[in-house]
Amino acid sequence: MAKKKTKKRLSQRYLTDFIQRTVKGSVDYGKEVKIGRPLFDEIPNQILWDAVNIKCKSLLFFYSDYGKEYLKRVYLDLHFNPEGKKEELVFSTEKYGENVIIKKEKKTIKDFLTIREDE
Repeated sequence: MAKKKTKKRLSQRYLTDFIQRTVKGSVDYGKEVKIGRPLFDEIPNQILWDAVNIKCKSLLFFYSDYGKEYLKRVYLDLHFNPEGKKEELVFSTEKYGENVIIKKEKKTIKDFLTIREDE
């Protein structure tokens, strides 16, 4: 017999915690769980849902165009990997030129006030 593939589901407790964290105002948990369960089944990435940092009136917000765009932006922020040139800097161990001793001129008020007599 072939094994059944089981979908990864986020727990009911996590869903209610997410509702408490996200939905502002008085909450009808039955309604929000019914809205949130298909949403969480569609996107079962708990790291993504932890990164969601927005207050809304209902989880229906995530079905709107703006809500879908917000989730897409959060997903892209989580998985952003800048690709650019990685240049290796090569430092020489050889010394070039001569050491030059530069005498400091008195430029600050503190230096002016603390002039030593041996100079």
